Amino acid sequence: MNVAITYNNIGMVYNSQGDHAKAFESCSKSLEIAKSIYGENHSHVASSYNNLGLIYESQGENKKTLECYLNSLAIYQSIYGENHPHISISFNNLGGICCKQGKYKEALEYYMKSLEIRKFVHRENHPDLANSYYNLGIVYENQGEFQNSLEYYSKSLELSQSFYGENHPKTIASLSKISQISSIMQTS
Repeated sequence: MNVAITYNNIGMVYNSQGDHAKAFESCSKSLEIAKSIYGENHSHVASSYNNLGLIYESQGENKKTLECYLNSLAIYQSIYGENHPHISISFNNLGGICCKQGKYKEALEYYMKSLEIRKFVHRENHPDLANSYYNLGIVYENQGEFQNSLEYYSKSLELSQSFYGENHPKTIASLSKISQISSIMQTS
């Protein structure tokens, strides 16, 4: 199985370098090996589907991205039930691809599910919650619901400051969004 994990990791390195063809090839090998060893219903198979989804997303192939993320989610749910960090990540990824497609109602549903799991797993104080709040802020901003957007960006900022400090890019991103939304609200 180490070979499958290695192929998966190599694929993600290629993806981060923008070499999507090699990334796809490596992650596809990982998926093939994981399926041959464990069958369809294993966490390594789910991880391979998720990473293939990330590659497709990098290429703007939304339909294939969605299919991979849904496959990954289904496998994780069958293994772990509903309240597991992997499932939260899957919902978060699904929210992201729906948001990119302008499907804000679906994105909101997926992001809310991710947030609820993260609250269950981590309680109220964890960097993953800052990420969820930020993503919800984006959806509300894109829908023109600026008060809700401001609320979630503020929650993200508070957690980001406590975990990363004032000068971290995540803290600065939240602060920037709050400034932008506040400016929009003042002019409208």
